Amino acid sequence: MKVKWLKDNKPLTMNDRIQSSIDSENSHIHLLTMKTLETKDAATYTCVIDQPVSKKCSAPLTVKSITLKLIEPLKDISLTENENLVLKFIVSHDLKQIPVIWKLDKKPIQADNDRIQIEQDGKSYFLTIKQIQLNEQGLYTAEIPTHKIQTSSQVKVKPEEIKILKDLHIVPNDEQPENLILEIQLNKPLPTDIILLKNSLKPTRKIPVENLNNGIYRFLLENVTPDDSGLYEIPLGPDLKSSLQVNIEPKQKEDLDFTIPLKDKIEVNENEPIHLEAKLNRQPDSPNDIIWLRNGKPIPSTITTSINKDLTITLDIPKGNIENDTGKYTLKLPNGKQCSTQVNILRKPTKKDKNEILQPLHIILDENQTELKLNEKVTLRCKTSLPVKNVEWNKGGRKVSTRRADILSTDNSTQHDLVLSKLDIDDLGQYRIVLDLDLESSIDLNISQELSPIRCQGEPIEGQTITLICDSTLPPKQIQWSPIIDRKRYEQQDLSLKIKNLNIEQDSKVFTITVDGQKQSYELIIKPIPIKFQGTIELNPKLPKEDDNVTCTVTLNKPLKDQVLDWYLNDQLIIPNDRFIITNDGLRSILTIKKIRPQDSGLLECQIPFSDEKLSTELKVKEKPLTILKPLTSDKDKPMEGDDVKLSCQFSRKPKTIEVYKDGKPIDVEQELNDLDATFKINLPKTKANDKGKYTVIADGVDTSYTLRLTPNPIKFVKQLKWDKESPYEGETVQATFTLNRIPDKPIQWFKVTLPTSSTPKYEYSQIDCTFTLTIPSVELKDADTYTVKLPDDTQSSARLKILETPVKVLVPLTLQPSEPILGNEFTLSITLSRDVKTNAKWIKGGKDLSTKRDSRISFKQEPDLDNNGIKYIMTIRDSKSEDDGTYRFEVESTNISESKLVQLIEPKILIVKCDEKLSGKIGSPITLTCELNLPQGHVIWYHDGIKLVSSDSTPLKTTGLTIKNTDVIRTLTINSLKKDDFGSYMVKTKDDKREIQIVQPTDDDQLKVLEHPPKLLDLDQGDELILSIVTNRKCSIEFYKNNKLLET
Repeated sequence: MKVKWLKDNKPLTMNDRIQSSIDSENSHIHLLTMKTLETKDAATYTCVIDQPVSKKCSAPLTVKSITLKLIEPLKDISLTENENLVLKFIVSHDLKQIPVIWKLDKKPIQADNDRIQIEQDGKSYFLTIKQIQLNEQGLYTAEIPTHKIQTSSQVKVKPEEIKILKDLHIVPNDEQPENLILEIQLNKPLPTDIILLKNSLKPTRKIPVENLNNGIYRFLLENVTPDDSGLYEIPLGPDLKSSLQVNIEPKQKEDLDFTIPLKDKIEVNENEPIHLEAKLNRQPDSPNDIIWLRNGKPIPSTITTSINKDLTITLDIPKGNIENDTGKYTLKLPNGKQCSTQVNILRKPTKKDKNEILQPLHIILDENQTELKLNEKVTLRCKTSLPVKNVEWNKGGRKVSTRRADILSTDNSTQHDLVLSKLDIDDLGQYRIVLDLDLESSIDLNISQELSPIRCQGEPIEGQTITLICDSTLPPKQIQWSPIIDRKRYEQQDLSLKIKNLNIEQDSKVFTITVDGQKQSYELIIKPIPIKFQGTIELNPKLPKEDDNVTCTVTLNKPLKDQVLDWYLNDQLIIPNDRFIITNDGLRSILTIKKIRPQDSGLLECQIPFSDEKLSTELKVKEKPLTILKPLTSDKDKPMEGDDVKLSCQFSRKPKTIEVYKDGKPIDVEQELNDLDATFKINLPKTKANDKGKYTVIADGVDTSYTLRLTPNPIKFVKQLKWDKESPYEGETVQATFTLNRIPDKPIQWFKVTLPTSSTPKYEYSQIDCTFTLTIPSVELKDADTYTVKLPDDTQSSARLKILETPVKVLVPLTLQPSEPILGNEFTLSITLSRDVKTNAKWIKGGKDLSTKRDSRISFKQEPDLDNNGIKYIMTIRDSKSEDDGTYRFEVESTNISESKLVQLIEPKILIVKCDEKLSGKIGSPITLTCELNLPQGHVIWYHDGIKLVSSDSTPLKTTGLTIKNTDVIRTLTINSLKKDDFGSYMVKTKDDKREIQIVQPTDDDQLKVLEHPPKLLDLDQGDELILSIVTNRKCSIEFYKNNKLLET
């Protein structure tokens, strides 16, 4: 049995709130349950049962409205930034789906179901804002417009103190080890840019910072070097900072060194090749790192040197020159390591009696020397082939004095040395040796001018004095410092530059010294003087009154530029706005508070950001006495009973306490106070006679009164009685409604013509405020009449109800199932109408009513069509015959409904489903040919070698020796006694199909043989399964016997 529920004659959709069920104790009882009843649920509900006969029953549901009251209003809340805000108010009733509007400073709040959530839990309503921000403080308001309920809450949000969740640390970066990532995690993002210092100073290199907007900051140092080592700090407040010592180790690389140094001494004859060779432990980073020196000076570019793959370093001179190539050769590495060899070139005398110079005059340095330097020992040497008696040393045009030099010769006087024990600037120049007045050799002794790096003497702090100093290898001839900014503060003294009273903007530059064409530079970085307060906070006026403009001034030791001081009031950071203005004037920083309020009193502090410097003072504000700007008055001049009246007054400020009295007695009345303009309102909805009287409001001891007078309001029709539908059809729901100017003191009366009516399931009366409604669910034709409502003062209003008979419609046209019916099978014709036409429906074929035809094959039925919400009429014809072909018509009397359908029966195809293929038989024995058809009414014809034998719908003569048998869909042909001519090909045919069968004589292989016998003895337990099997050489029928009795298998 199917049960369907209707609401106002329309299908009712079930959900979590509306559910249908069956009584657990009595299955014949069907229930419809509605949870949390709503006004829109008022309607007529109908239960429809379709079996065994369609029946229904209805019941009206009236939903009464309720008056919603505010039980617990919103409360003011003060909380800290990033805390969760939860606002709650409670009403008198648990009503679902009431529109509640939440606002912040009169702007609607939209829920996102994540951070901002608006919820209802029974009578309680909640607004939740997770991790509230500073810009979300203000006046929160909740409104229920449909019930005229409003409540407010002032929410104050204090800024959250900056906290370090994770100190400054290094983030592993395996993908780019050449880069360094520093990270710090705070509890929230900073309101200003974050600052990273290195060794208490701003880094000279640019360090990009990434703000992840969740309190995490990352600094990227690209391609770090040991110069990036130091103490990195992030200042976050006077007493808050995070630091990290970073040490960058140089890349570990094998130190460059000699595995085989140069030989100590090499002697070759003049014009013979000179080959010098040393070997390193690895390849140098650059070929330019390897330097060859001869007598302390770089060798000429014409001499061939090479760095080979086998790590050897070679120098080759094809023909040694006794004058140019003699001397000390030094191989110098970039790390300062070196090795040397003394190359002596000998000249062979052509004649034994003639003296010659074997080694011309050359320079010899000490073992630890690689180049000429002042104040170091230098030896000049010359060698001859024969002893010399007379040796003369000259410098320039003068003879060398033994006071400055030592002149030495070997025992045989073939080696002649001039030793300068401490090389002086005056010792530089050209030296010449004259031997026995006919031999001489000369050499130049020179040192190039070089400058040391510039160093800074003194601490480079703003306002201090420092000196830049540079050293030179030779006494300078020309000296120039640049730039010279201020000659009064800059003092140049040879190789030093003194700068007095350092200025960050003027003196933070690169200074260069030029000495005899050589240059050195130094970048001067000046640290600023820390900013400090001078004096105390000055208030003007010192004791301000409410609404005064107050200036708070502090004086600093130096002017502020891009930096702004932080001002705090009662530990809360002051954010500049229209009332709080922060300005700078030279050394002074000024906070201006416009129209100061009493709540601005408290501790006023001024702090220098990222410093421990701060000043504080007590700010006191004298409060003005509360006054009444607008006395208590009504929004209507002459209100009438039943009107909505608002009494309002305005104070000079928001009162601390408010009391409301009526005729001298305290009352609890709907009221609201505007925090912005201090306007106070009393709401009196739908006033009654007892609302008249004297109302008094006392705020902080100040009172204002108003006497409310109400004019009696006669009851009258605002809207006359009227039906919502002019001419409804029977079965529809109709409503008659009228509206009064106020709720009557006595009950009203309803009449149908002149007969009084009361609320029944047939006539439902309801009231919402001043609107009254009569509902007639599922009207009938007899309900048509004049309906009248009479007021207590005999004033009345009438409305005429006209009802039309519901027209019948075709919902689903005449349909044939199946669409192509087969002769002999069943087919159905059906049509769905919008309602029951009772006995007016007729099925007609060939102009005759089929219901009068006595044919058991034809049946008629009607049933509810739940899918199309109508009534379905069905005619079924079983075992169809060819006479059932034709046009069928469905008609409804007294209507224009007439639907026809042509039925054409299709003759079925007769197919052979299964048939023998090859049979074996012996002469004289019978044999049966079998085939299976798809339909029982099919016939077959049997052929042998193309000659027709017999048909399945006939009986063969006994003389033919053939037997025909038809059972349901099985057709058989039996040859009673096989003859020799009976072997061969047979054909079985239907009108649509055919099959071929072969009858052959058996051979020895075709004789039935048992290949495997079942076991003679089986050992089984009770409950075991018994399986017997036998294997034959060909397929055959098998029969099993037990105790000589045939088993059914």
